[in-house]
Amino acid sequence: STKMVIPKYSEVANAIGAVAGRVSVKCVGTITSPSEGCYRLHGLERQLDFTSEEKALKELEKILSELAVNKAKVSGADNIELQVDCDIRSSDIENQRIFIDAEIAVTASGRPKIT
Repeated sequence: STKMVIPKYSEVANAIGAVAGRVSVKCVGTITSPSEGCYRLHGLERQLDFTSEEKALKELEKILSELAVNKAKVSGADNIELQVDCDIRSSDIENQRIFIDAEIAVTASGRPKIT
């Protein structure tokens, strides 16, 4: 048989674990280039097209950041911090850079709000 030992103050340990935890939400979107000079955002409620890679990247990061923060707040996070990861895939063909696609992932995380 196995003996179970419940440590003194065990009821407090669970509360400390809850306070020490984090709420994290990750939102991901992609950008493709269906034709030269067109940069299309995917993974959103609607499809958006841009004529500049830089503008498309900035806009997707902005949209995903707002979405991640809102979802983290709804999930109970407070003092939210953002981490942005961007993976751009391109190729050089005849000394010219060709954009293939990009993926942006924004993670919003914070401690659970104590009320």
